[in-house]
Amino acid sequence: MNFFEARAASVDLKLGDLAGRLKSHLGVDEQRVLKNDTCIYTVGSGGRGEMSEHRDVDLFVARVHRAPSEVDAFQIRQAITRALFEMGFPEPSQGGGFLKMHTGESLCERMGTRDDDASNSLTARMLLLLESRVLLGENAHGNLVDSVLEGRQRPRHRLPTLRACERYRSLLADSAAELRRQECREGEGARSPEP
Repeated sequence: MNFFEARAASVDLKLGDLAGRLKSHLGVDEQRVLKNDTCIYTVGSGGRGEMSEHRDVDLFVARVHRAPSEVDAFQIRQAITRALFEMGFPEPSQGGGFLKMHTGESLCERMGTRDDDASNSLTARMLLLLESRVLLGENAHGNLVDSVLEGRQRPRHRLPTLRACERYRSLLADSAAELRRQECREGEGARSPEP
């Protein structure tokens, strides 16, 4: 197993552990809070399977086709914070302000408007489509992706097409692969004995 395969396997184990701890901390409220319409997913290096040992975990909480609840959002934030603390991860940045509960509607309602980027909706949608990995609520996550893609179909929206998103993801993967090859070559060169 090479370095990158080992890191991906390590990330899988960490995220599996995190998902288990989230379930544990949600406890008896898990079914009521998540139902079949709420998900917790990771993006960034965790979503891509490249998270190093000392990185934080970028998490999103989203609900589809049910109004967000402050009580549910509080319980989810509390479960996330406890699980991250137990695993030795840094606490959520900005006091957990980024752990607000998004909805499929909130991710799409500003699509194509001037407020799209300022509200962070554009970033949240792109991360969802390009590099998200679900921890809890797999069905809700799939429905969220569908909701965002359906929202993109409305004529007033100017979000890049799915094909463009796939091309962007492919370019990112190609760039990451080339960086890995360069690191491997440099690492092999550093290990070679000098003549």
